[in-house]
Amino acid sequence: MSVLAAFLLLLGDAADGEHLDARLKELVRVFEGQARRQSTEAVSLRVDVVREIGHLPWTGKPRDRAAAFLAGVVGKDRSYRVRADTCRAIGRIGTSQALDAMYRGVFGKAGRSPRYALLYSVLPESLARLSAAADWEWIRKSVLLPARSAKPTGLVHLAAHHSRPMLLMTLRGAGLARRSELEDAIRPFARNKDPDIRAEAVRALGRMGVAAGLIQSALNDP
Repeated sequence: MSVLAAFLLLLGDAADGEHLDARLKELVRVFEGQARRQSTEAVSLRVDVVREIGHLPWTGKPRDRAAAFLAGVVGKDRSYRVRADTCRAIGRIGTSQALDAMYRGVFGKAGRSPRYALLYSVLPESLARLSAAADWEWIRKSVLLPARSAKPTGLVHLAAHHSRPMLLMTLRGAGLARRSELEDAIRPFARNKDPDIRAEAVRALGRMGVAAGLIQSALNDP
């Protein structure tokens, strides 16, 4: 992490938006200068850029601009390492635009790379980092509720062939984050016909501390 990044972290909410915007422009310039190169040095540099962006104290419009940049990276960069660390940065920053891009980047192009499925392990970790209520509301409306619909729409519909792993990874991330405000959206999945989805839903509710009444039924589940 750069000296400026560490300084801005210490400033916290008092960080100057102009300084953040200036730093973002510099980081984007550095990233784009290496975007087409796949050497070890170029990939490491791009990873460093997205990691720094993920650790800066973004708020307001600068946050939106940083998230928009990450949204573009997660679906386009050719390096698995860069995409994975971009997901982690999105988990720290949030915003519906970046979250939508993250899901599309993870699930939208099956078979893009033999290592692409490894992002499935990154998604729960990224979701567990989210803190803004608006980000979790996006997940409830864009993933959890559509997954329960007889005719899924939106993101779940577009990634129909990935809807099951998408749901499993979302439930796992929600549980890791202990976001009890999602309880009502997750609880119906504990009765899903798919045993893996039932198990993941109970795990999520258990981590949230709201699984009372479900544990015994889960133990009796064939």
